[in-house]
Amino acid sequence: MKEFILIVALAGQPPAQLGTYKTYEACQNAIRQIFLMKIDKDARDNPEVQKAIDITMQYQQEYQCIER
Repeated sequence: MKEFILIVALAGQPPAQLGTYKTYEACQNAIRQIFLMKIDKDARDNPEVQKAIDITMQYQQEYQCIER
């Protein structure tokens, strides 16, 4: 059974594990939730915020889901 770990890799810092997930989709959802909390936790139903997170998810490299 595959597992995925969520890591954060900041410039000049060693990678840190933030969590373990059973599916890649669950891991990606955790990253989405991180960005949602950074923007505004109460804006989850705002389509503009969701679109901004979609774009961020395409290009960000800070958080990664890696198969264990």
